[in-house]
Amino acid sequence: MHINNFPSTTNDFIADASNRILGKSGERDKILLVSNSDRDDKSQLVNCLQNEASYWVKVASITEVLKLVREWSPNLMVLDTSNPKLEWYNLIGIIRSTVTAYFPILLITNSDKPSLESALEAGADDLLIKPFAANEIGARIQVLLRVNSRIYKYENCLKDQENFVRLAQKG
Repeated sequence: MHINNFPSTTNDFIADASNRILGKSGERDKILLVSNSDRDDKSQLVNCLQNEASYWVKVASITEVLKLVREWSPNLMVLDTSNPKLEWYNLIGIIRSTVTAYFPILLITNSDKPSLESALEAGADDLLIKPFAANEIGARIQVLLRVNSRIYKYENCLKDQENFVRLAQKG
């Protein structure tokens, strides 16, 4: 995916992502890569995620990110916090308090330790401090996706058990 191929609107992004989410080997993980950075490091992030079903979104507002999260239901969000003017820590808190489906959030930052502690307290699952190696972000993404997959399986198993109990009580 080329960095310049941004969908023009949120709806275009969702349609584009939905059309491309099936890869050669079947369904792939949906990774939402969110950044407001125009610097060269965004191409490093895109290159690191090329083997995954990842989509780069140039974000105009926190509202747009929330809309994407609710409509697209990603398996993982990689959140690049290069611009200190935007309140990404608040975004993490809003996602954790309002979005019902769980997905891990990997925070990429060049912030200091107090900011990192705030991000973890807000609900980020993991973080990387710039600069980082490509293999490091790849490994962390794989771990977060594996954990998320297990959570999803356990949630489905629990739902099946609850349905079985309801049916048994009725019968």
